[in-house]
Amino acid sequence: MAAPAWPARNVAILGFVFSVALAVVLWRLNWLIGNGGGPFTQGDWLVNLQSGLVRRGVAGEVFLAVSDATGIGLLPLVGGVQAVLVVAIFAMIFHGALLARLPDRLLLILVSPLLVTFWAIDSVGAFRKELLGLLAFLPLLPQGRGRVAAWLVPVLFAVAVAAHEANAFFAPALCVGVMIRFGAEAPERRMRMVAVILAIGVLGFGFAIQYRSLPDTVAMCVALTARGLSPEICGGAIDWMDDPAGSARGPLRNLLDRYSQTAAALVFGALLVPVALAYRHAPKTRLWLAAGAVVFAGFLPLYAVAVDWGRWMSMFMFSAAFLTMLLAIHTEAGWLRRPVPPMVFGAVLVMSGGLGVYHYGGLPMPGFVPVVADIAARKLVGVGLLP
Repeated sequence: MAAPAWPARNVAILGFVFSVALAVVLWRLNWLIGNGGGPFTQGDWLVNLQSGLVRRGVAGEVFLAVSDATGIGLLPLVGGVQAVLVVAIFAMIFHGALLARLPDRLLLILVSPLLVTFWAIDSVGAFRKELLGLLAFLPLLPQGRGRVAAWLVPVLFAVAVAAHEANAFFAPALCVGVMIRFGAEAPERRMRMVAVILAIGVLGFGFAIQYRSLPDTVAMCVALTARGLSPEICGGAIDWMDDPAGSARGPLRNLLDRYSQTAAALVFGALLVPVALAYRHAPKTRLWLAAGAVVFAGFLPLYAVAVDWGRWMSMFMFSAAFLTMLLAIHTEAGWLRRPVPPMVFGAVLVMSGGLGVYHYGGLPMPGFVPVVADIAARKLVGVGLLP
C-alpha cells in the first residue's frame, strides 16, 4: 500500500513554527552565552567533581578537560554543545514528523507549548540537561532493521542519566518506545534493551541518592572562576549541590497553595487535549491508557523534589510526541490519520499559540505567539508588548 501523502498545510504550519522557534531559541542562547551564562541554564552543565564525588559532576569534568585541552572557553563550549543538541532535536523531530506523514493529530502534539516552543517561551526552562534524555529517543525514529538503535539508545541514555539524574525518569517512556519500535519482530532484542534501560535508570538514580550533596561547593566554583567565569555562575545549580533538599523546600512550600496547584493542573489538563485527540480512536484503549499512565507516573517523583513543574510537564509531552511518532512511523495506526474537525483543529492551534507554561510551577504565562510578537516589537520599535 502506498504511503499517504504529506498534507501540505500541516508541513507548512510545522515548518513555520519550528523555524521561528529555533531562531528564537538560538538567539536566546547566544544572548545568555554573551552575558556570562545562566546559573541554571549553563551552570548545571558545569557542576564538577572538584569538591568531591557528587551527582551530575561527570559532565562538568568533561567540559573542564576539553576546555583545558583545546583552549576553548567554558561558556562557548557549553553553549556550542547546547546549540548542537537543540538543532539535532529540532531536525530529527521534523524529520520524524515527515516520516510519519504528519497527520493532524500528530501536528497538534508537535506544536504544543510544552514541546520545542517551551524553550522559546521561557529561556530559563530551556537548555537543560534533559536535552540529553531526549536525544536517546532519536535513534528509534528512522525506519530500518534498528541494529544501530539497539546499542545507541542505551548508550545515549546512560550518558543522559550520568549527566543529570532527572533523565532516569525517561526510562518508562523509552521502554514503551522500544516496545513500539521493535514490535514482535525482534522480541529478544526488545526485552534486552528494556532490561538495560531500566538498569541504567535504577543505577543512575541510586548513584544520585548516594552522592546527592557535598559539605560545600567552594572548590567546584573556584574551578570555574579560575577559568574566567563570573562567580554568579555558581549561584544556581552549583549552590544546590551543598543543600539540595533545603534549597527546594521553601519554593516547593510556596507552590503547595491551592491557587498554584489549581492553575498548574488546569494548564496541564488543557495542554493534554492534543494527546487525548490523538488517541481518541485508538484500538485497545485500556492498553494505551495504561501505557500513558506508566509514562506519566514515571515523572511524578520529580514534582515532589523540585519546583520546575513546567519542565516535568514538558518531559512528559516530549515523551508523548516521540511515542506517537513511533506509532505513526512503525505501525499501521490508521486511527492516527483520521482528520481532526476544522473547528477543533483551529481551536487547539489558537490555544497552543496563545498559552505558555512557566518552568517554575508549571504556571500559565503568555504563549509562543505573544512572546514572538513581543521580541519583534522590541527589535523593530524598541517597545515591548509584554510587561
